[in-house]
Amino acid sequence: MRTNIVLDETLVKEAQRLTHIHSKREVVNFALRELVRSLREQQIPKQTFFATYIQNPIKWMILSR
Repeated sequence: MRTNIVLDETLVKEAQRLTHIHSKREVVNFALRELVRSLREQQIPKQTFFATYIQNPIKWMILSR
């Protein structure tokens, strides 16, 4: 998908330096992938809790004491 966005040039240059990615497009794609990965990882503990609790709420209540 093509789009035009205004980027913080200082931030882009620092990201390029840290990642050794030369293309602005690839830096933005990398940043988006990392953001999605990070947010998904944060959701895993919540998903595990709810899956465990829904399967056996009484057992979970006993174990959490």
